[in-house]
Amino acid sequence: MLNKYYLNKSENLIKFIFYDSLTFILTLAIPLVFIFLSLIFYSHLDQEKKTKNNFYFLILQRDRAVFNGLNSFIKYGQFDIQQNNDVPLLTISELPKNLGEITNNERKIFFIKSILPMVLFYNESILQQRQKIILLRQESESNKTLSQFDQRWLSDISNYYQFSTRANFKDLLKRVDVIPVSLVLAQAALETGWGNSNMALGGNALFGQSTWGKNGKTVSSTLADYHIRSFKNLGQALEAYMLNLNTHPAYEDFRQLRSFLRNNPKEPDILDGARLIYTLDHYSEIGQDYINRLQKIINDNNLLHFDYAKLYSTTGMNSLSYKN
Repeated sequence: MLNKYYLNKSENLIKFIFYDSLTFILTLAIPLVFIFLSLIFYSHLDQEKKTKNNFYFLILQRDRAVFNGLNSFIKYGQFDIQQNNDVPLLTISELPKNLGEITNNERKIFFIKSILPMVLFYNESILQQRQKIILLRQESESNKTLSQFDQRWLSDISNYYQFSTRANFKDLLKRVDVIPVSLVLAQAALETGWGNSNMALGGNALFGQSTWGKNGKTVSSTLADYHIRSFKNLGQALEAYMLNLNTHPAYEDFRQLRSFLRNNPKEPDILDGARLIYTLDHYSEIGQDYINRLQKIINDNNLLHFDYAKLYSTTGMNSLSYKN
């Protein structure tokens, strides 16, 4: 009788342990099965032919280009580049190697979406520098002594914009100004074939900037000791390009016309990239033909629209005064 009692107890205990364990296993198994099926699903997607809707996600996933924030990225995937002026601050470090697998129109859209936020970001940084210079000039003209910190900042910014000594405010403001977005996009598109050139894919060279001899990194050469400068990421290429236009003697006409437009009260705050294009005949050895090609890219792709774009994740941009 006693043995039968303990036998029943043991059977109940075994059943309890079994069902409790089964419940525990199922609790773990269901999410794992869901994750497994999801991985199969996305793996299957990655093997499919890219379409206009899914290419932007898949191509970045394959090349491990990192976006800042998944939620913002999803919104950006739905962002209409021709209908909106507010652009998410999203950046990639390099262009994907398989851009040639999509249509020309899809590649143009992808290229603009990849470059546009960085252009706006660097332009905003330049405008912040410009605004500080204007404020310091106002203090100086009102006979206020600038602090040591501000004097050091002016020396540093003069050095960055390649003045041998601390520049006066007028000369500094000619160099510390934005490059119109339409112009940046047009030059990047022309120099890289909308991101599909070996220079762009192999060395993040968006603007065909040259280097001579053994100085700097190289992607490929077109003359004996002439090389295209490469960069660690797209942001470095863009910063170097803007600094080049803002400092190199070959683009003095560009800076002079930009300064004139800034100081003319009849001109809008937004610089017109189409007008400034005609000062860049020294950017390429083909001269006027280069300008004509840029103008065609701007007109055919409605790039002037982007001169009015701004980062919606940024505050304070609209309150800045861009004129001298």
